[in-house]
Amino acid sequence: MEHATAEELNYPERYVAGKLSPDEAAAFEEHYLGCPACIAMVEDSERLLVGLQGLAVHKLGQGQEPASSETAAARSRFSPAIRLAFAAAALLLLSVPVLLQVFRINELNQRLEESLQPQADVPLYPLSPFRSAGGETGPVNMITLPRTPGWITLWIEPGTPEYETFQVSLIDARGRVSWQEAGLAVNSINGLAVLLHSSRLESGEFRLRLEGLAAGRDPVVLARYPLRVQSGQ
Repeated sequence: MEHATAEELNYPERYVAGKLSPDEAAAFEEHYLGCPACIAMVEDSERLLVGLQGLAVHKLGQGQEPASSETAAARSRFSPAIRLAFAAAALLLLSVPVLLQVFRINELNQRLEESLQPQADVPLYPLSPFRSAGGETGPVNMITLPRTPGWITLWIEPGTPEYETFQVSLIDARGRVSWQEAGLAVNSINGLAVLLHSSRLESGEFRLRLEGLAAGRDPVVLARYPLRVQSGQ
């Protein structure tokens, strides 16, 4: 998911309010964990929501209700204590999905903080691309997930000097782009060191697509790398 899409469709606010479908929420979570701007918007929306809930509870405690004929009829049938109990119960029912979403956000924030901790001995995996004319056969690059989630480095040698920056996309077995990073540049030994968190992978087949970027042009596919991911023993 691109950040512009998340912002344009108000994904952070809808996520906090629990108004995204399961697929939309999953896609946003993958983007959100690596996007400081979306993290800030989620936190702002969470604070706003909690503040509005606190205001509602405060008004209920003061016995404030909207004036209407139905409200007046209700006053005649129920005591103030019973009306307040009904209102508080309704507020609680409305708040349960939101509170569950807040707990989910806190869990994701904790995972994010753990992923940002310094890590020693980051595994390095040199990748070999498909080599046939059709780009569909070649050696499969084996990747073993660490027992504890952490960073891994994928090493790519583009061998294409005409591009100053590159984009890599991780594609799952169903052909969906599950992760993408642009603006990568080769280092002093003409290689790309792609840092990827193992939480973005699971056992199975993936492909990594390498594209060259140039101003005013669409990305150009340069190579594809078959990946087979397995769990660490």
